[in-house]
Amino acid sequence: MEAIHRTCSIINYVRINVKNVQIQLRYGPVWYDDRIIFYTDPKDVRLEIIQYLYNEGFIRDRRTPYTILELDQLSGDDLD
Repeated sequence: MEAIHRTCSIINYVRINVKNVQIQLRYGPVWYDDRIIFYTDPKDVRLEIIQYLYNEGFIRDRRTPYTILELDQLSGDDLD
């Protein structure tokens, strides 16, 4: 597993790859301000990945909000 940790006064985040899914974890002052960002749709392994992140201490609560970004959904017009 590859992890990159960045910290500054405004943004606190980690990027990792779990089960070949790129993930960014953004941290806020409390768990419900945290965010899991999936760069691709994890499909059937989403709950398994969230459980792994919780077990390994990457997230503070399994109810952490998440977003799934599908970069391949952009059309050519969106890139101009």
